[in-house]
Amino acid sequence: MKLLEKIQLGSVSLKNRIAMAAMTRGRTDSNGLVGGMTVEYYTTKGRRRPAVQRSHQNQ
Repeated sequence: MKLLEKIQLGSVSLKNRIAMAAMTRGRTDSNGLVGGMTVEYYTTKGRRRPAVQRSHQNQ
């Protein structure tokens, strides 16, 4: 299944082809750039297991 295969995007190597789009623009500055707090939030969120996977393990 290609969705779970590694992929290289420029200089970034990804473990799979699953990505989470940014869900907020409220933490940007006047130039549309995010700060360290937003980077930390999405980094932490990206390390967690997906909700679908968690719900299957709770059964």
